[in-house]
Amino acid sequence: MGAGRGRLLLQLLTEQSLLAITGAALGIVLAGALLVGLVALGLVPLIVMRIVRELRTGQLPIYRTMLHRDGNGPKYYALLAVHVASLVIIGVIAADLLLGLDLRARL
Repeated sequence: MGAGRGRLLLQLLTEQSLLAITGAALGIVLAGALLVGLVALGLVPLIVMRIVRELRTGQLPIYRTMLHRDGNGPKYYALLAVHVASLVIIGVIAADLLLGLDLRARL
């Protein structure tokens, strides 16, 4: 094998190795995004159940105390709005990561 062929073979092997490493890194990133998307999707029903329970009982748990709708109306509804906002945000994150919407690049 001549010197020119040896260099060409080395260059091809190096390019293939670089492509393999890049592909593996991309696979890890995509798997991480999929995992985070699945975790976010798993949180959505939990947040919905919490919001439904808060609306049904009229009590919102805050640490070791309960905030009641009676007498604390504005605070209760403000915190309920925060829970609804978190539901929307988590849902958008899950949809973005699982469906590949690439919303981060658009912002």
